[in-house]
Amino acid sequence: MKKPISSLILVFLATCSINAQAIPDKVKDYLNTKYDAQESGNWQGMPDECGDSKVWSETADFNGDGQADHLVRFITGKNTTALRLNVVVFIAKDGGFVPAPIIDDGPYNERLGSFVMKSGMEINPGLGEEGEGPMVVLKNDGVMIQICETDNAGVYIYDNGEMKLVREVMQEKADDSSSASLPETIKSVLNKQYAGWTKAPKGELCGEKNLFETGDFDGDGKTDYAVHFMTKDKAGKPRLLLFAFIDRGSYFKAKKVSESSDSNDFPQMSFSTIKKGESVFTGEAEGDFVILNRDVIREYLCETDAAKTFEYKDGKFSEMDLYSP
Repeated sequence: MKKPISSLILVFLATCSINAQAIPDKVKDYLNTKYDAQESGNWQGMPDECGDSKVWSETADFNGDGQADHLVRFITGKNTTALRLNVVVFIAKDGGFVPAPIIDDGPYNERLGSFVMKSGMEINPGLGEEGEGPMVVLKNDGVMIQICETDNAGVYIYDNGEMKLVREVMQEKADDSSSASLPETIKSVLNKQYAGWTKAPKGELCGEKNLFETGDFDGDGKTDYAVHFMTKDKAGKPRLLLFAFIDRGSYFKAKKVSESSDSNDFPQMSFSTIKKGESVFTGEAEGDFVILNRDVIREYLCETDAAKTFEYKDGKFSEMDLYSP
């Protein structure tokens, strides 16, 4: 299966020194105060197992103020079965440092690496299928989070006090579905049929996720909506639903796209729309692709290559028969 289109495709990779750069005493004081008092055990720097890099702390300027900020990757826990992973940026401010976590007390993954991406580097934030989309140049230093030996990676930048995926920041500032309001008629359906529904939870690599995206799934020229949300079944068990709401003029027709009851997948499940005219690969050989004649919905796991593509056909959403290794 091809990589999910939300993955950030890197044009230039950061180069890393072998030894960790010195952590300021005030950063150490923060870590000692917050983590050494916990029963889970003291914090310790986590060497990166990707390639030869053993970096677990780096200096950079993430907010562009000319001061030295710090990226620190560390673990807590007394034994291998209880290890927790943290990747935190410390922003220099007023003689001290303000933490901006990327991964906060996440599950331990020895294959996860974090690296500084220098300002001026070009990346493709993966807004289009198979790497298509606008190239962006990092204004300030950023952070790449990557699962070793895979293309699963994301670049985070500092924005309004938080470290956010480049893709999220672009969407938040764009005039599209991420900044628009979900129609009240759709909210009413959700409130009535799925009382207490919530937005899909964010994960370590997914980050903050869109509640919905727009598209034209039936090809009639009207704006439809794809909505990703959490609810509970009659037994009270949580489940993650992906629904499409098809514009029928005076109302929206709700159509279930997919459903998951695996709580382990909830934080890492995300979705996006692929627009009409874009290509979707159906095989390994060059030229094995189709050009979409209408918008479709892609659902994927952020940490893997697993993905499903759904098209609206014959009054329902069905999985497209695409290449899958």
